[in-house]
Amino acid sequence: MTVTLVLLSILLFAVMVVVVCYNRLVRLRNTVEEAWSSVKVHLKQRHDLILNLVETVKGYMDYEKEVLEEITRLRTETEKLETPEKATEMEAKLTSLLGKVGLSPVNIKATFENYPELKASKTFVELQEALQKVEEQIQQARRYYNAVVRDYNNVVETFPSSIVAKLFGFTRQSYFDFPEEELENVKVSF
Repeated sequence: MTVTLVLLSILLFAVMVVVVCYNRLVRLRNTVEEAWSSVKVHLKQRHDLILNLVETVKGYMDYEKEVLEEITRLRTETEKLETPEKATEMEAKLTSLLGKVGLSPVNIKATFENYPELKASKTFVELQEALQKVEEQIQQARRYYNAVVRDYNNVVETFPSSIVAKLFGFTRQSYFDFPEEELENVKVSF
């Protein structure tokens, strides 16, 4: 009777550990999904602002028309991305193209002396300021997402939850990283 009670207690304890680990993994996975959704919302805002900025600049920068059209194409493609890996790759391409025309959202480095009408354009200035705010929000959302992914990955990889994770198909998640040059402070120069 005592041996049966001890074995039953051990079995009950093991089941409780599995249930607690499983529930924690589910909560963390849902938090990761929510955080990624937030990043996607900010990226959509960024892409919309970029499209408006590109359209505003197109009339002033005819010689860069092909690059501006490529930016518009990439912007459309990036809206369809569902994973942090693909989003990281496409965001790097988009930022690189924006830099070619001096519209990099992280480092607006073009000098607009050749375009006094653009420099004085209220629409352009407002879009530039809005883009800077969205960039800050993206950085905050990215940091939060990566922190949640770190916590989730820690639970997936540590004992005893790693056993439960393997049993129920929980796998490591990827971080959402930007290229190093995008991690610098926003600099605006005219």
